[in-house]
Amino acid sequence: MRQKYLGLCLITVWFSFLLTGCSSEVTPRLSPLSATASGLAQNGTPTAVPNLPLPTFAYKADKTFIFGLAQEPVAFNDQVGLDPANLTDHSSLLIVRQLYETLFQFKPGLMGVQQAAFVRSVTYSEDELTYAIKLLRGIRFSDGKPLDANAIKFNFERWSKEGVYHKGDFQTWRTYFGGFPGDVIDSVQASSDGITVRIQLKRKMASLFQILAMPQFGLVSPSAFDENGYFARPVGSGPYIAERPVRGDLHYVVLKSNPYYTEERPSTVQHPLLSPLVVLVLRPNQDGLSEIRRGTISATDKIRPEDVPEARKDPSLNLVYRDPLNIAFLSLNQSRPPFNQLEVRQAFAYAIDVRTLVSKYYNGLGEPAALFLPPAVYASVAAEPYPYDPERAKQLLDSAGYAGGAGFPTLDLWVLPVPRSYYPDPSKIAQAIRGDLANIGLTVNIRNDKEWPNFIEDRNQGKLTLFMNGWQGSNGDPDEFLGYFFGQTRTEDSYENVTLQELIKKGQETSDLLNRRQIYREAQEMIANDFAVIPLAYVRSPVALRSDLRDYVPHPSGIESWSGVSFSPK
Repeated sequence: MRQKYLGLCLITVWFSFLLTGCSSEVTPRLSPLSATASGLAQNGTPTAVPNLPLPTFAYKADKTFIFGLAQEPVAFNDQVGLDPANLTDHSSLLIVRQLYETLFQFKPGLMGVQQAAFVRSVTYSEDELTYAIKLLRGIRFSDGKPLDANAIKFNFERWSKEGVYHKGDFQTWRTYFGGFPGDVIDSVQASSDGITVRIQLKRKMASLFQILAMPQFGLVSPSAFDENGYFARPVGSGPYIAERPVRGDLHYVVLKSNPYYTEERPSTVQHPLLSPLVVLVLRPNQDGLSEIRRGTISATDKIRPEDVPEARKDPSLNLVYRDPLNIAFLSLNQSRPPFNQLEVRQAFAYAIDVRTLVSKYYNGLGEPAALFLPPAVYASVAAEPYPYDPERAKQLLDSAGYAGGAGFPTLDLWVLPVPRSYYPDPSKIAQAIRGDLANIGLTVNIRNDKEWPNFIEDRNQGKLTLFMNGWQGSNGDPDEFLGYFFGQTRTEDSYENVTLQELIKKGQETSDLLNRRQIYREAQEMIANDFAVIPLAYVRSPVALRSDLRDYVPHPSGIESWSGVSFSPK
């Protein structure tokens, strides 16, 4: 066995979203544009409605850290509870991130991973099919029960095997591991002394650690379940413990520090600086920035993008930003004319003024997209977007047989039916694109008359020729983007490049940092040279804080730890 060092080098470990060697694609059941497809809801920004004050609240935001949630957590439903394995919504995952530890953890502010503080070492076999994870002795859950190899084995068996403790959907396990038990994990064994966990894989998966760092794989004490195997209470080993959620005039949950959290861990592990914390659900008509100004809450990500420029000038607020883990892009269905011609796809790319579009419609939160991987993803490459060159676009149309736009079909541009962080105002962005295309002699009709389910169904069946598309990542693996969209031929755009598919498969099977980086660089260049899609924007998302809060470290996934947050001394 070899020692696997988990410092900076561990960003080699990334998730292969398409499970290699399978006869069929393992696809998330949720749409790539769904608000919860990655476990990350978008901020749920409020519409312009009367901003009514919240009822009087016992906790004060200048003394207690109060985070204002944009949406009601699914975890507040008694039938689900704070069970990380059965949660995918952003509001719930923000809470469970504070309660549970995972075997591997995302680094603060980054998508790289490191071993948990309770892990002593990780070794692996030459074929990278067997991992031995040695734990520190004496680590306990918040109820005092041991966090040992047997408890970790219990969690794996609960996630993967339909049985007494397998109550619920377990969607994240199904998506990433191919079902129950799936086609990745062969077995998980605990040593007789309870110190070592041995994970045997059916096939090499270089991204195993990256997946296990997701908050859905938080480790739960076996004592958290009732006699019938149902999740009964949130018992983890994270920095906080949770009281029962309150659902009265206000909906909230109180978190208090876990007294066992720093026990037996390295001295570098920081005990929570603030306790209690309060996680408060803002009502649909509540504006997060206004509530911070009123002193109701301490922080929130419920922010209308159009309010960001003014908020930056407000001395009572401090805005911090989650690095982009998303992309907005135009999809071109290449099974249909005219996008079966490379020159036409090129013409569209050169005709759209991406820099102006981002400057006008993204409120200072966007940056022009060049390649398909956003900045927070490992193996992303700094590059310039396609240049805005309408004259070149006209020449390309001439080469394609559409001189001056003559004979070019009138196209429908299907607008995303709902706002997303990467499309804060889909209709205005669509209008800007239509205007740019009109400048080269093309007529495009903006279509926004499909409801969300119909849009998704028609898109997935390849019925749309030109449409707005986007993707929000969750674990930062390049294959989460490249494999999903380009690792196989997709009906929605019919782009097929066998060489590219083979290259992406090679990336899925390669764990070496430098080799994998080069593989994905080549893949991105191939996509760009084929003009397979037209990248538009990467978008960072803001978190607003009281000006006296410090050391809040935003995370690209949108799921950050609050244990290091504190107030400035009075």
